Amino acid sequence: MIALASLANVFAQVPDPRKPRGIRHPMQGILCLVFLGMLGRIRQMEVLVRWAKVHWDQLQEPLGFDRNQPPHSTTISRTLAKCDLRVFGEALIQWVQDFIPDQPLTAAVDGKTSWQGMDGEGHPLQLLTV
Repeated sequence: MIALASLANVFAQVPDPRKPRGIRHPMQGILCLVFLGMLGRIRQMEVLVRWAKVHWDQLQEPLGFDRNQPPHSTTISRTLAKCDLRVFGEALIQWVQDFIPDQPLTAAVDGKTSWQGMDGEGHPLQLLTV
């Protein structure tokens, strides 16, 4: 929960391009929700909203939402369309840097060949996990 709250604080620095009239959901909450969806490989806003509804009791407070339902998929799409991608990226980098220790990192690397997943030319996909 600490990571979610800190993510919301970082995304609170992203200016809200929406007109104040009619805003029902905080900008940082929407950005956090979209970011969490991206981590889960969710690319469709309707799927993101369905996922958010299932986990709303865990997401609502840390992400700064005060309504009992997540934002509608259209609200999310329209908000993202107005968002400055450069500022969003800078905020995300700041959040990641907060979790990187000052000492050298140790990484585990694992490679696999997926025989069930093929690329466009029919070759097995090569996966590298770090």
